[in-house]
Amino acid sequence: MIRGSRTAGALTFALLLTATATACSSKPGSSASTIKIALEAPLSGTQASNGIDQFNGAKLAVDQANAAGGVLGKKLELVRADDKADAATGLTVAAQMVADKVFAVVGPYNSSVGVKNIKTYLNAGVVVIHLTSNSSTNGEGYTIQPKDYQIAPVEAKAIEGFYKAKSVAIVYDPSTYTSGIAGQVKTALERAGVTVVTSAKVDPNAKSYAGLLSGIQKKKPDLLYVSTYYPEGGTIAKNLQAMRARPTCLMGLANQDAGFVQAAGLAAARL
Repeated sequence: MIRGSRTAGALTFALLLTATATACSSKPGSSASTIKIALEAPLSGTQASNGIDQFNGAKLAVDQANAAGGVLGKKLELVRADDKADAATGLTVAAQMVADKVFAVVGPYNSSVGVKNIKTYLNAGVVVIHLTSNSSTNGEGYTIQPKDYQIAPVEAKAIEGFYKAKSVAIVYDPSTYTSGIAGQVKTALERAGVTVVTSAKVDPNAKSYAGLLSGIQKKKPDLLYVSTYYPEGGTIAKNLQAMRARPTCLMGLANQDAGFVQAAGLAAARL
């Protein structure tokens, strides 16, 4: 999965330019000299590390395209669209981008946002390249992301096949992507004969999960699967580091971000 990297931003823009260049002259957001493209992501808030990386990748691609003469002789204008990883904010941002007459949007990143606001863009004729993985966004514009039903079987197979786990504890946050993946992984593991000793939802605003993890350790699972975004995952990693005995831990894909290392600390991130 391509999440939160400058390379991903550049790759996404390359796909966008290839897919839409021939339509520029007739679409909203395409003036006589510029084409407006929005980058929607959490550019502030707890997931800002990811969103800022995406924006930087997109800016690199736009700068390179403009230096090479633009698209069909037109310059690209990159527009910031900060949804803060919040669905309600995402609806407001989408309406603002439509009013600003953007030609296209890269994003949103979070599934919880995309399931609410992608249709706002599509209904206005805006080209969408979303980064959401929830299956309900299938067919809504373009994407370079795998979907949850593609990711979950791979993670479940790794838990059962690579780690050889016979018993697993699952913790997840209530976001659309992370909770959906956790449920699908749980189902796949149980079908494979793996015992899921607990599946616990965490509060994303909690400062510590030490109590929850202590209770999980008493159940002695072979592996702890953590389906959270990296702010919660980093805290969980720090809590695990402080435990004398702890299970093997597999962090789900939404934890794969430089922000995870910042939140957990290097020593905990290496566990």
